[in-house]
Amino acid sequence: MAMTRARSSSTSGTGTLPTQCGIRNSARSGSRGFGRIETPKPLAGDDIATMDIHKLTFPISVLTTLPKDQLSAFLLLGLFLNEANWLQKILLVSTLDQSGHEAEEKARLALSLMMAKLLAAKIHEGWNRLSHDPLKTTLDALPKSTRAEKLRARLTQQLAKNSLMHQVRLRHAAHYPTSLSLEGLPNLTQGEAAIFMTEHAGDVFSLVSELSAVAEMKAIGQSEDLGIALGNIIDELVDVAGNYCEWLALMLSSCFEVVSIKPTQEIIANAEAPRLDETRLRFFAKPPTVTHGD
Repeated sequence: MAMTRARSSSTSGTGTLPTQCGIRNSARSGSRGFGRIETPKPLAGDDIATMDIHKLTFPISVLTTLPKDQLSAFLLLGLFLNEANWLQKILLVSTLDQSGHEAEEKARLALSLMMAKLLAAKIHEGWNRLSHDPLKTTLDALPKSTRAEKLRARLTQQLAKNSLMHQVRLRHAAHYPTSLSLEGLPNLTQGEAAIFMTEHAGDVFSLVSELSAVAEMKAIGQSEDLGIALGNIIDELVDVAGNYCEWLALMLSSCFEVVSIKPTQEIIANAEAPRLDETRLRFFAKPPTVTHGD
């Protein structure tokens, strides 16, 4: 499924804050930059309304006899794919959703920023593992397609020291700032100097804190406009995530092909799969129902 990459914006005193983005897949199609959301376009011959799941089951007897480093590579590549895919999908849901009231809309800004930072950190740490032994030596020995080689070269640039991804991970992903201020928000409006809370203890969202944290990232996003800076960061992150997941999948395939593992295949019908742009996450949700035993 190929998705376009776009965003719409809401104007506020702090600048134009992005509220939408799309994550493109390995088809490499879709528009760059931001604008209005376009209808996702299927790959040639595919029906975007269908989404079958292909389950590949590997014989345990074969997996347990693999050399330690080959088995480890197979398992680590799968782990990296799991986390990168989950994080990009949550990022997409949080940025596409425009439903709900003002408090939910503002809270989704925090979710988008948090997912972007976590995704940057996970990709950076995964790439670090992939670039060092023992994983590097194992992967270097695998056959690689021209596409895989091109992706690796591109990722080497995108994840290099002082790259945008590296700066996000180093300065914001794993650590809280020592302090925050309003200095980066010269156009903060009265309505933005706000927090939202419910009657449930601790259920609080601070909009002004989130805007202050976003302002700390303006230099990385290369714009004094808060919305443009955050948009530039997310735009680059989306591109890197697509390259990363595609390269990991190609290497995972090479892993089991080189040792002649032949998995059994099963198709799981998934006709009711929801579209990510129709999926909703809520900050302000009621606590779960508690069922008391007799």
